[in-house]
Amino acid sequence: MTKPIIGITMGDPAGSGPEITVKALADPEQYGYCRPIVVGDVKIMEQAKKLVGREDMVIHRCGRVSDALFTPGAIDVLHLDLISLA
Repeated sequence: MTKPIIGITMGDPAGSGPEITVKALADPEQYGYCRPIVVGDVKIMEQAKKLVGREDMVIHRCGRVSDALFTPGAIDVLHLDLISLA
């Protein structure tokens, strides 16, 4: 049986959603249930992994869902590029 692809919004970029998402996807057990992909912004997810001390995680930028790796240790992000960090 193929595991379902689950889209996860990163939440408010100024809130705790990105950090919670990194913490949840740092648990490799999650990949046993589904194939998660975060919908949001790579820059924010990079910041979030640093804030929660998970710099070991790889943020994998995806232009399409088909680009996703669905591999523990890498967080696939369907990058929307809607946020400016200027």
